[in-house]
Amino acid sequence: MAQLSLSLLSFLLFFSMQAASLALLDPLLKSVSNTVDAVGDGLKKVTVTVSDTVSPSYSLHDSNETLRSAGIFIKKTNFLYGPAVGGGPYFPTGPLGLAKVTADQALINLELGSQLALVSLDLVDSTLSASQYNGLKKLDDYVLLYKDQLRRSLPDGPELGALTNFTQDLFFSMERLANSPYMIKRLLPASDTLQFTVNDAIVKDVTNSTLQQLFDSGRLFYADYRAHNDLIRAARYSAACDAYFYIDSKSGANLIYTPLDSANDWLLAKIMYNVNDFFFAQTSHLASTHEVVQIAYMAAIRTMSDNHPILALLNRLMYQAFAIQPLALNRGLINSTLGPELSSFPFFEDGSVIFASLRTFMSTFVSSYYLNDAAVKADAELQAWVQEARGPAAARDFPTITSTDDLVDVLTHIFSSGGLFARPLLEGTNRTLVHMFDDQSMLSRMNDQTRTAAAKFMKDMQTFSTKYLL
Repeated sequence: MAQLSLSLLSFLLFFSMQAASLALLDPLLKSVSNTVDAVGDGLKKVTVTVSDTVSPSYSLHDSNETLRSAGIFIKKTNFLYGPAVGGGPYFPTGPLGLAKVTADQALINLELGSQLALVSLDLVDSTLSASQYNGLKKLDDYVLLYKDQLRRSLPDGPELGALTNFTQDLFFSMERLANSPYMIKRLLPASDTLQFTVNDAIVKDVTNSTLQQLFDSGRLFYADYRAHNDLIRAARYSAACDAYFYIDSKSGANLIYTPLDSANDWLLAKIMYNVNDFFFAQTSHLASTHEVVQIAYMAAIRTMSDNHPILALLNRLMYQAFAIQPLALNRGLINSTLGPELSSFPFFEDGSVIFASLRTFMSTFVSSYYLNDAAVKADAELQAWVQEARGPAAARDFPTITSTDDLVDVLTHIFSSGGLFARPLLEGTNRTLVHMFDDQSMLSRMNDQTRTAAAKFMKDMQTFSTKYLL
C-alpha cells in the first residue's frame, strides 16, 4: 500500500502512462501543492490510501465527490491553454500542461529513434546501390529506387501494383478514391459552376460528351489546388493544379480523364497533380484531425475527473484524430441526388466498416454508463466538457450533448479518424487498429459491458483485416 497526497494522486492518474519520468514530479508537485493549499475548507492536506495494484473503477460519480472535484480543480488551474504552436488551436501550458507536452515528446522521440535508425540503415544501402539507378535518366530508373530497397523501414516493400501501374490513368484516378478523397467533389449544377473550359472537340474525343453535358448530368468531378500558387516556394518548381474527373458513361466504373496530349506531357500533369494532392493530404490531416481532437481533449482534461470513463477513453486514444467524415455527403461522393453513384470508393468502403464497428462499441459504452438521455444531461462533468469546448477552448462547431445518441455521435466522430492510418512499423504491435481498446489497465476499470464490447471490436477488426491477407 502506498500513501499519496492528493496532488501526487491527481498527477499520476492524469498521466496514466508507463515509464513517466519521475524527474517531472518535483516542480509539478510544488505548484500543485500550493494550489491545494489555496482551496481551503479542509482540503489543504488531504491524504488518501491507494493500492499499488488496484485502481478504482471508472464512474460518473465517486463516493467522495469533494475529493473528485478537488482533482478537477487542480487540473483546471495547472493545465492551461497556451499559444498555438505552428498555428491551429491552443497548446498546453501551465505546470501540468508543460509536463504533459514533455512526456509526450519523450515518448515520441523514443519511438522515432528506433524508426529513424532503420531509415538510416536503409539510406546507407540505397546510397551503396546508387550505381544501379543509371543516374535516374529514364522513368523506369525510378522504379529501381524501390526494388529490393527499404527492407527495414518497409519490410513488406511497396505494393507491387504501384510499381507496375503507376503511369496508368486508371491507377491515377483510383488514387483519388483510395488514398485521399478529401479534395475531390462532384459538381452540381444547382450550386456549382464550371471552373475552367476545355475545348469541346477534345472533351468529346475523350468522353463522347461535351463538358457541359458531363456537368449537367452529374458526371463531372473537380479538385482545386490553385491556392498552392500563393505558397512560398523553395528553389524548385511546383505547380498549382485544378482538374476535372468524370465517370465513364459506358462502364461507370472509374473516374478517368485522359487529355489527348503526348504521353510524357500527360504523365507530367499527373505527377504535378499528385504533388499537390500529397501536400494537401498532409496539411489537411494535421488541421482536420490532430488539431481538432487536441482542443477537445484539452477541454476534457480540464473538466473531467480522471475517474470518468469518457476521459479514460480519451487518454487511451489521445494521439488519434477527430474528423473521420470529410463532408463526403456534401461533396457528392456518396448518396448524390444527381448522376450515377461511384461503383468503387475504397477509402469510404473500408472506412465505413471501421466507423460502424466503432459506433457499435461506443453505443454499448454509452448505454452501459448512461441509462437514458436524462442521465446524459445530469452528468455535470460531461456538460462541463461541452461548455469548456464551446467556450474557453474555442473548439469550432463542438456540438451540444443532450442525449445518448448525441454522445455516441461525438465519441464515434472523435475516435473513428484514428482508424484511418497505416504505419508498417506498427504491424505486430498493440498500436494497430485491432488493439484500439486493448488496454488491460484501462479495461480492468471499465464495466463488463465495455469489456465485452472491446473484445467484439477486436474480433471484428481481425476479421476485417483478413480480407487483405487472402
